[in-house]
Amino acid sequence: MTESNEAWVDQAYAAAGEPMLRVDPPGSPTNPDEPIDCGARVHLCQAICCHLPWPLSQEEIDAGHAQWDPERPFYISIGPTGSCVHNSEEHHGCTIYDNRPRPCRAYSCKNDRRIWKDFEGMVINAAFVSARRAQPGQVFVDLVPPPGSGLGEPSGSLE
Repeated sequence: MTESNEAWVDQAYAAAGEPMLRVDPPGSPTNPDEPIDCGARVHLCQAICCHLPWPLSQEEIDAGHAQWDPERPFYISIGPTGSCVHNSEEHHGCTIYDNRPRPCRAYSCKNDRRIWKDFEGMVINAAFVSARRAQPGQVFVDLVPPPGSGLGEPSGSLE
């Protein structure tokens, strides 16, 4: 099993309620390959990336900038609206931007088929955005096995 497959399996176990710490492989990117102009897209995506659950690393927990969810250790804390507690719903900006965790720094929505049907054409996957906002605790839609992983494909579709 490759490292990416192991990470996906770890995420699946975490979704079942197991405590989870993220361990980044050496040399993991800390910034996306291409910066995304979030300001030009947030009116469509509604900062839905800030609604995606993921675990913190031991270093991030120790630094104390990001809050984790005591009901789901050690995932980023999600507020009552389904968004990360550090996301300003008013401005769709991060309140801990300079100290945000690695997934926030490294993530790019450009190739995330959950969010964009057509990134360049700015066509949002409205079904996913609506489902994510309606059921913020649902993790299964976030667990898409890596292509070619041999771990199967998601059984449902949000298109």
